Amino acid sequence: MSRNRDLRDLRLKAEQLFPGNTEDAYLSYKGRLEKGEPIAYILENIEFFGNTIHLNRDVLIPRMESEILLEMACKEIKHRSFENKALLDLCCGSGALGLGAKRECPELLVTLSDISSDAIKVATKNSEVNNLDVQIIQGDFLEKIEDQSVDFLLFNPPYISKKEYESLECAVQYFEPKQALLAPEKGLFFYRKAQEELPRVLKSGAQLFFEIGYQQGAALIKIFSSTFWKNTRVLKDWSGLDRFFFLEIQ
Repeated sequence: MSRNRDLRDLRLKAEQLFPGNTEDAYLSYKGRLEKGEPIAYILENIEFFGNTIHLNRDVLIPRMESEILLEMACKEIKHRSFENKALLDLCCGSGALGLGAKRECPELLVTLSDISSDAIKVATKNSEVNNLDVQIIQGDFLEKIEDQSVDFLLFNPPYISKKEYESLECAVQYFEPKQALLAPEKGLFFYRKAQEELPRVLKSGAQLFFEIGYQQGAALIKIFSSTFWKNTRVLKDWSGLDRFFFLEIQ
């Protein structure tokens, strides 16, 4: 059923973009699909949390787990009563998380940030296509984020260890950007970096929402064990696996 839907979507794209040469375009798309390329890259977009997210191979394809994270985060955000609620989507990639939050909570002052200039181009296009007014910053982690400027943080960094990467399905290894997946220190490098650097940019009472690897929950609890952090929680995805990490500051 899924393959039939994919082929139907590919034919529709061929008809829309190449009305005079539909069959050749369709066969080209179909060939890419048969070689294992994810359908989202061939179609060049997906629907995510009410937005149309443009994609190319410079950014990861947003997963269903990320929509779960965003649903949880938006529920918490709506309960907070800040005069100006500022949200940072750190390591934003396509911008799907931050733009989804802006769609759901229009009053948020949203910043998208990534080190990759190619990812920033994609995130910028997505903000424009969806007519969402956000700030977009290219920078190495938090280097361009102002002190005490963040009320809410969405964080889905690279967290795959080298060993795990070698066992990923071929479609991920061959087509999705390695730098957006792989992290040193058994996948924990960016979480340790966050623990060290985030206190500078967080406002009092800030809330943080992370996506994590399914075996990383206990490690995240240990990394964020200082008294600066409170209400640390590891939550599971629909498969019953550790997938999300929430915490606050004093």
